[in-house]
Amino acid sequence: MGAIPRALPASIVALALAITGAPAKVQAETTALEALLERQDRGAGFTDGRVADRSPLGRWEAAALLQSCLARSPTVTDALLRLVEEFAPELKQLQGRMAELEGRLAQLEATAFSTTTTLSGESHFVLGGTAYGGDVATNLPGTNPGNAPRNGVSFNYELRLIFQTSFTGKDLLYTRLRSGNFNASAFDGTPVRLSKIDAAFSPTVTVAGGGSQAAENGVRLDRLFYRFPISRQVTLQVGPLSRNNDTLAIFPSVYGNRGDRVLEFFTFYGAPAVYNKATGVTLGAIWMQQKPKGRGRWGGSLSYVAQRGRFGEPSAGGLFNGNSGANLTAQVGYQAPQWALAAAIRNGQADTRANVGTSLGSAILAAGEPGSAAFSLNLAISGYWQPLHSGWFPSISAGWGSSWIRQNAEAFPTPQPLNALTNVRASRSWSLAFAAGERSDHGDTSRLLPESPLRSTDPKRRRRPECRWPFQRPGSAVADHDQVLS
Repeated sequence: MGAIPRALPASIVALALAITGAPAKVQAETTALEALLERQDRGAGFTDGRVADRSPLGRWEAAALLQSCLARSPTVTDALLRLVEEFAPELKQLQGRMAELEGRLAQLEATAFSTTTTLSGESHFVLGGTAYGGDVATNLPGTNPGNAPRNGVSFNYELRLIFQTSFTGKDLLYTRLRSGNFNASAFDGTPVRLSKIDAAFSPTVTVAGGGSQAAENGVRLDRLFYRFPISRQVTLQVGPLSRNNDTLAIFPSVYGNRGDRVLEFFTFYGAPAVYNKATGVTLGAIWMQQKPKGRGRWGGSLSYVAQRGRFGEPSAGGLFNGNSGANLTAQVGYQAPQWALAAAIRNGQADTRANVGTSLGSAILAAGEPGSAAFSLNLAISGYWQPLHSGWFPSISAGWGSSWIRQNAEAFPTPQPLNALTNVRASRSWSLAFAAGERSDHGDTSRLLPESPLRSTDPKRRRRPECRWPFQRPGSAVADHDQVLS
């Protein structure tokens, strides 16, 4: 066979050199392929369509090039049929392998939930009980059967199913379903609110008259929001069912950063009146300064949460009115690789409350209509420090909160007893958490957690503040896993 011009398409050279037979046959097939490729994409997959060298390709490579030509050829000629006949064994095996790959791909697509959605689950099993000391009848908030001491041993569960969907790779549609049966357990915060653990959950249903009751083992939509960026530094979040804690720029604590949170109080960063987990219709914005990895950066966030934003009747709720049950929360802070410090403020309308505290400290602001003039102004300063390397030297998370309350005095009869809501003017709270081994792979973490729950500090007559110093070590009561949102 004579020399092949270097300008001839590479696929033609490959096929011509691969065909066995007389030179005349090679020339005929080469001419046929050249005519075919002139009508198709020259080079059939090669980057420049020209001969890089004179080394012949094998029959498999030539068959692959021919198959590429067949896929793009609008007509079938005698020359093309001769090529198909020449490479029939290779083409048959290639088609079989392609069919096998397509079958495997179809199986993978069938088992995948969605190309943009991931599903994860969390389960928590809790075995334990509580004990009470002192005069139970005097110290517990009420003596009715609903507030009776729950000092037996119980075994409860909580389940979370989390769907995370992304349409662009940068946005997030977050959906969470939740179930549990803690409504009759001491760990749901009844009768002592401070005994509630983070995993305690029992869904509720609306009953006649607009009230609600526990519906253990039911499944409830617990979270639904959409987060998307509008620039490299600013992200917006909107949703019918979200919390002000979901829109924070900085999470100012490393307590339970692997998901092993136990007492719920320590998930409020020392200020349950600010980070109160207000849930409802949410509009939020998050700003994070763009810095190289390993460098500190500033951040800030602003959120509006209407706890009764789902109502269409203005007297019952809605958005941006006096009956919305609105929480306006703002945060600004600085986060470095080993530490963070953040300040936050929340303005709450009437009928919004601090999440956890003493009976006076976490009281609802007004016993009258939600649209009353009562409101609260709440301030928080929280932060943490953690060692550069994991070990037994503890990380430290601390937080402090203060609240000033304007009551709606006209909503109350006179005179008022000592524990009346009108006697609450201000409240304070703080927490301090030491966690050793927080980053260990085996989850062997010990924590010393002093705290002072939200308590009244400026009533007409001062009450003695409460303080607790619990020591926790996981593994005896709660088996927990990493979680995104509490």
